Amino acid sequence: MSELDEWMRSVSGPALVTIDGPSGAGKSTFATALHERHSNWQLIRLDDVYRGWDDLLPTVEVMRDSCVLPLLGGAVGVWPKWSWPRTGPIVPTEVPARSRLIIEGCGSTGMVPVGAEPVRHIWLDTAPGVRQQRIQDRDGRQFDAYWPTWFAQWERYELTFRPRERCEIVPG
Repeated sequence: MSELDEWMRSVSGPALVTIDGPSGAGKSTFATALHERHSNWQLIRLDDVYRGWDDLLPTVEVMRDSCVLPLLGGAVGVWPKWSWPRTGPIVPTEVPARSRLIIEGCGSTGMVPVGAEPVRHIWLDTAPGVRQQRIQDRDGRQFDAYWPTWFAQWERYELTFRPRERCEIVPG
């Protein structure tokens, strides 16, 4: 990933890296490793933003309007944190103007207007069986009832935003 690392070291001012792909593709693991190499970039995990299992598409809109567009315009952004255990909002987190962000999670590419700069989109995926096993290893079976709702939104997101086609970096 040296091309991405080089870009992240060289870019100044506000910038974004999105890490997108279906659930269980390895986005969180990849984002953690990337953030460890670039600790001067802020990491936002969309799992801390979604307000429930039916919130993928609304999160794309909220994050675009409250965080991504202001940041790319040189202004302060805000991302709305959500507490799954409390099922309620947490005090929103301010993103200073000129910040550099890594946004990781399903829907991250769709938050960024096509052609926006400076932005790099990363797509991660793996075989469906591998993704399913990772999900079960991570979560057990406790959320099985919710996955159909999530996957239906994911399909709508893919059809609407065509994220894979927008991602210029697809690790092998």
